[in-house]
Amino acid sequence: MADRFFRGEKLIDREKEINFLVNWFNGLPKEILWIYGHKSSGKTTIIEYVVEKELFEDFDQLKPKKN
Repeated sequence: MADRFFRGEKLIDREKEINFLVNWFNGLPKEILWIYGHKSSGKTTIIEYVVEKELFEDFDQLKPKKN
């Protein structure tokens, strides 16, 4: 898989988490998803990446990607 970058930083070993979040968001969740981990471990960054780069074709125009 190609390297993924977000805001100038490389996302390292996050394929499993990215795939899980994309599938969770695309499933129109009806439950709360708790994301926890150590301070500064990238929790917010991974969610922002998935929303901005994986779920939207054009985030600025809020144009979703076609599934």
